[in-house]
Amino acid sequence: MSKKLILAHYMPWFTDGAEGDERRRWVHWKSGGEPPAFGLSDTNEYGRPKIGSHYYPLCGRYSSRDADVIKRHLWLMEQHGIDGIIVNWYGLGEEEGATLPYDDYIYLHAAVMTIWACVKEHNKGRDTKFKFALCFDGGSLKVVQKLKEDGETTEGPHEYAMRSLKEAKTQFFDDTTGAYLKHDDDGRPILLVFQLHGEPWIRDAKLGSVCEALSSPPPLLLSEDEKADWADGAFVWPKVEPSGNVDVVRPWTSVRDNLTRFYADTQQASSAGIVMGVAFPGFRDIFRADNRKDQHKEIVEREGGDTYRRTLRLALSQCHVQYVQIATWNDWEEGTQIEPSVEFGDRELRATRELLNQFGSD
Repeated sequence: MSKKLILAHYMPWFTDGAEGDERRRWVHWKSGGEPPAFGLSDTNEYGRPKIGSHYYPLCGRYSSRDADVIKRHLWLMEQHGIDGIIVNWYGLGEEEGATLPYDDYIYLHAAVMTIWACVKEHNKGRDTKFKFALCFDGGSLKVVQKLKEDGETTEGPHEYAMRSLKEAKTQFFDDTTGAYLKHDDDGRPILLVFQLHGEPWIRDAKLGSVCEALSSPPPLLLSEDEKADWADGAFVWPKVEPSGNVDVVRPWTSVRDNLTRFYADTQQASSAGIVMGVAFPGFRDIFRADNRKDQHKEIVEREGGDTYRRTLRLALSQCHVQYVQIATWNDWEEGTQIEPSVEFGDRELRATRELLNQFGSD
């Protein structure tokens, strides 16, 4: 590989209420707490509708199925040296009307298909293709396992993964347009698996055997934080711990040490396989303020943009890292977004371009 590919993790879960389903109105923008911390008609200090974030998108609230918004995102990324996106994906879901949250996964899959279509349209007539990859979120496997235990479905994690990945092969992995991310060495499509591989629902999914059954060729699997025995490599994700009903700041030295340890371990391991580094701007979730204290985690301060610059510089300086994932483009709920905001403008995007120019990665 002649250069490190820079890929932004992209969330597909935002709705604007225009899809005709009241239950999904402003999902991932509205308060998710019980009771809700604010109403849909409440406004913030900018006079705009409140959202479930400490920050506010410069373009306002949007839907992940709005092609115009997606195309603007792709253009912004490309202009600042980002080579593609890694889209959070929960599988296919169940048939319409099935037990929740299966039908939520159907909705999310439809949003992912819209994003996929926008990437392919963006690439028309271009020699260098903007890339698209999937990150299979293991949270869906956890839900499937619980539904099976409760007798609400006969499908377990393995069956759900098999059904979903068979469809992914047809829709994504077999792409011939050059849009889906494939490893330069062997042309195999890359699939990330989110959540630690020791979790029982990840283990029970038997992802290695699922992917081998797909063949022609099977996807390359990257597991989170370390290479699982069924994986072909690993990606690192920002590490923050639960902090309950208090705000705890995780110091930069701890962030740096965790990342340095991952890079050192993967460099030394002869069987490390493919290695994907990470850059992220900080972490400040909304959960404590949104009556979801059990989900609240440590804060990683942005430090005027230095956290992003440091983590990107660290990843770019690793000779054995083939890919760098930006975590994230638009997770407003956890406050890890680099998408332009009212608070920071396009600061992190400009830093991306500047550092890539310095490292000669673009």
